[in-house]
Amino acid sequence: MDTVAPPARFDPRGLVELDERVPGTAEIDGERATFDARELTTRQINLELRRLIYELGLHEVTVRNPGAKHSLGVGILARCAITFEGSLGYFGCGLIDGPEVHITGRVGWSACENMMSGVCMARWAPGPGSTRRAGR
Repeated sequence: MDTVAPPARFDPRGLVELDERVPGTAEIDGERATFDARELTTRQINLELRRLIYELGLHEVTVRNPGAKHSLGVGILARCAITFEGSLGYFGCGLIDGPEVHITGRVGWSACENMMSGVCMARWAPGPGSTRRAGR
C-alpha cells in the first residue's frame, strides 16, 4: 500500500510557511550534494540544506536557481561550503558560524549579517561591506 503524504499546512494569512516536509531532492556524490531550488519554498530550501549538512554530514552543498528568495541559508552552524548558483534576496546566510558561502549572483541587504566565523563572497554585492569575513 502506498503511503500518501498529509496535505501541506499553511497560514491563511500567508505570513508563515508551516510545511515542514524535507524535499529530499538533492543529488549526492560522496561528500558533495547539489539540488535545484526553483520549485521549492524558502522553508523547503533551508530544510534540505540542514538535512544535507547536519543529518548526512556533507561538507559541500550547491543550491541551483535560488530565485532571489529571502532568508536562505540562515542559521547554519557548521564548517562547510555552500554555493548558491544565482541570486539571494534579503537576509541571506545570516546568523551563521563556520560556513564558506559563495553566491554567483546578486545579494539583497543584510547578506551574511551576524556571521560569527566563515566567509561570504558574492559576485554582485549591493554596496560596501557585502563581501564579509568573520572570526579574525
